Amino acid sequence: MKQIIACEAFEKGLFLVLSRSRILHTLLAFLSLLNVCRAEIGQHEADDGLKVVAFGTSFTSRALWPEQLEQLLTECTDQDVTVTKVARAGATSDWALKNLASVVAEKPDVVVIEFYINDAALNRAMLPSTSSENFSKILKALRSDLPNARVIVTVAHTPWGVSNWARPFLQSYISAHLDAAAALDLEVIDFSAKWAAFPRRSLEQLIPDGLHADPSAEAELMVPVLANAIAPLECQDG
Repeated sequence: MKQIIACEAFEKGLFLVLSRSRILHTLLAFLSLLNVCRAEIGQHEADDGLKVVAFGTSFTSRALWPEQLEQLLTECTDQDVTVTKVARAGATSDWALKNLASVVAEKPDVVVIEFYINDAALNRAMLPSTSSENFSKILKALRSDLPNARVIVTVAHTPWGVSNWARPFLQSYISAHLDAAAALDLEVIDFSAKWAAFPRRSLEQLIPDGLHADPSAEAELMVPVLANAIAPLECQDG
């Protein structure tokens, strides 16, 4: 009788050990598979490189700085970098709202955005409050649809001559857009002070039509600053 009880106890013990062994084996196999998946995802992300979308008006569409930013970031980060323009001359924040899907479709890591300059033009008849509401919707949508992307709001030079007269309340629009960015704790790069440091005669040469800066001079001023903001460790000497 004692032998039977002892055998039964041994069988139960052996079954328990084997069961635990199977669980351990299954767990180890699962962890191994998980590590493989993580490695593949990491490799896929590395292969994708860095994606930047330049989202804006003619300050973006006709500019050279996106192409030169792509080149500098590629050089100093030693990875594939793509800077894509989603921009149109004359675009307002109304247009931006309608074209958000094009930005989201790129799945960017960084979005560089500006949309105040045409909103502020008298012939567009857009109130600062409307511009502010539009821009706030744009920024909130970017945060919602691209939760891991950085959004950098930029301010360019101040127009002069007729282009400035046509935007008598320009600063109100800029302030409204900056307030919208601050409300979401987004990054802002304001280039206006750098432009304002130039003498008036130089500005007339650098911004010949009073509104659009010379693309090469503009890129020279903007690209190192943007590269440093996007990749501060790698591009600090930009």
